[in-house]
Amino acid sequence: MRILLALLFITVIAVNVSCGNKEIDSSDNKENEKTPELPALDLEYMTAIQGINTLTTLHKYLFSHPGELSSFSKSAAKSVNNSALSPSELFHYAFQILGSGAGGYGPPLSGIKQKHSFKNHEEIAGFISKTEIIIEPRAEWDKLPFEIQKYTIEFLSASIEAKMIFDEYCLPLMALTDITDTTISQSLFDFLQEPWRIKEMTSFSSIDIINKADLKKLSYATRVIAQKLNNCFSLTSVSVPEKFQGCRLNTSLGKISINGKQADTTARSELLIIDLGGNDYYHGNIASASYFSQPFSFVIDLSGDDIYNAESPGSAVLGISALFDLQGNDRYYSKTCGPGYALYGSSMVYDKGGDDLYFSGNDNGHASAYVGVAILADLSGDDQYSSGGYSMGFGGTHGVGILYDKAGNDNYNSVDSHLQNPPGFVLGAARGRWAEATDGHSLAGGTGIFIDYSGNDKYSAGSFSIGGSYYFGLGIFYDEAGDDIYNASSHSFGYAAHFSLAGFYESSGDDIYNKEAIKERITQSFGCGRDFSAGIFLEKSGDDEYHFGNRSVGIGDLSGIGSFSDNEGSDSYHWYKNQQNSQSPSMGATTAANHQMQIGYRIYVPNNFKGVGIFNDTNGNDTRHSYEQYDK
Repeated sequence: MRILLALLFITVIAVNVSCGNKEIDSSDNKENEKTPELPALDLEYMTAIQGINTLTTLHKYLFSHPGELSSFSKSAAKSVNNSALSPSELFHYAFQILGSGAGGYGPPLSGIKQKHSFKNHEEIAGFISKTEIIIEPRAEWDKLPFEIQKYTIEFLSASIEAKMIFDEYCLPLMALTDITDTTISQSLFDFLQEPWRIKEMTSFSSIDIINKADLKKLSYATRVIAQKLNNCFSLTSVSVPEKFQGCRLNTSLGKISINGKQADTTARSELLIIDLGGNDYYHGNIASASYFSQPFSFVIDLSGDDIYNAESPGSAVLGISALFDLQGNDRYYSKTCGPGYALYGSSMVYDKGGDDLYFSGNDNGHASAYVGVAILADLSGDDQYSSGGYSMGFGGTHGVGILYDKAGNDNYNSVDSHLQNPPGFVLGAARGRWAEATDGHSLAGGTGIFIDYSGNDKYSAGSFSIGGSYYFGLGIFYDEAGDDIYNASSHSFGYAAHFSLAGFYESSGDDIYNKEAIKERITQSFGCGRDFSAGIFLEKSGDDEYHFGNRSVGIGDLSGIGSFSDNEGSDSYHWYKNQQNSQSPSMGATTAANHQMQIGYRIYVPNNFKGVGIFNDTNGNDTRHSYEQYDK
């Protein structure tokens, strides 16, 4: 029988800042409103003992300036939000994080003719003839307004140029693969995914090609096509004859289908599908790109309440894909990876309006990327997201995953079935491959970013989530506004472990943390860094309620940096002293690394850095509660 006993109830007007085990005088409120400056993490030491060579320049900078994680979180959210109506800018920003921006911004070159632009029917007809496009039936094509014909041909023209660039990216990689049957796309996926699927490898060609991937070429090819994706929004205002029944264009890069306003059923990936309206049903493999079968694959659905019940919608395996749905209450179901998955590719799922459902029956979806970028952007509506692990803004090695939801009261993995066993590594998370105990080929994690800009939202997750990272990863979570409800069992809310970085940023609203979580499980959360990592938690304002376990709330664990700050509001803190990490401190403390710690052999542990643990709440009429549990 469990007895839950409330041991302590204290009303606090200004909670002291605790840095390690030393209290800081709280008499000067102006000084205490600022989070203390954080020291750098010794990246040279970390890479020396781990042999990592897959870190991005951004990661390196933030290891040297961990105090800027909150600023980076806010800056990333602002950049993505400002670029919400420009898919090309969203792609470009993601590639910039990788240090691989190309084809984007800079001083324009005078005298350069605008490419892939057709002014009249004669120019379109000339291009069709020159590239030997076969149109079926031609009578239906002729019914289309000039604006749609123009967009279709300009998109194809841009794709042809992008394919030449993309081949320059792919062919050197393919030369290093062990694949003999190039007709099977599954074999390509299995091969490229090996490092993150197999814990102990005996063949290493799938690891050898990682640093051979020239992501600037992928970025450039993506940018050429994304410029045309920017223009698809104008198609919603074009009047289409009701009698238009659809047509097909057979091109050198694959088929282009233009469907009418009726309810259509589509069961295959093509170069481009433009659907002009209707409540449509997509199944099979939709907007799924793979170099062996369909290197580029795009869907633009202008309106209707659509169902995407597909194998891996909006996925790119050594390919470039995008799924755009501009109106309607839509449902996205993915059986394997997706919606929004990239493996040596770039992908985007973009939903402009409606109350939508996103469901993935497997891991790696909802903006999950390895060696490439994956973006899921939803601009409005009350949406529901349900996923497996490594999803909702997840970054694997050399990957950037960004999930951005602009507006609406949204639900993330918060259905009843997820409360008992929610997925891990979701909602702004990153993970590397720590192979020190197996084959020795360790790989740094990537960058996972989650952004929700407004609405009263509900979040549920397992471990290493909601701004969580593991092994040289960078996980970022940002919520701009709303009264939100959060539940995560452990290692979450700005938690980083083993040479990682994590940031959690909540700008406003009266938020509740872990009230529904299983109290016997909660531990290690809220601004904690373990083993030469930095985890930063920042709540800007609101009357918030925190429920947490041991070793939580501003803990620098094993020479890590942990910072918890709540800047404004009358908050309540509930510490459940369960059996998880029993006897460990919470609310601002440090523990030092040593040779006996249970995280593997270290050739050397520096004694000049003991870590930093900060608890900072300097405003409001706060309350603290402490509970102990006994099993009898």
